Amino acid sequence: MADLYLGSLNIEAIEKLKSKAYNNKNLNVAIWVNNDVDPNDDNENWKAISISHGNKKQGEDVVYLGNAKKFVTQEKVPF
Repeated sequence: MADLYLGSLNIEAIEKLKSKAYNNKNLNVAIWVNNDVDPNDDNENWKAISISHGNKKQGEDVVYLGNAKKFVTQEKVPF
């Protein structure tokens, strides 16, 4: 069974990176998954996934585009 993660993306940050997108359509991103986060701890769960663009090791600025957390309740998905 798959886990469900809900996230939030910063549309303004994505819009500013549009010129770096392949064919102005696809933006490469890095998705960092922190498996050590307790999904039941609301103070830490928001750090479960971080989404960014840019490679600091190659001298690029890293722009954080959003984050996500594990959806652990049995209620309906909020959207």
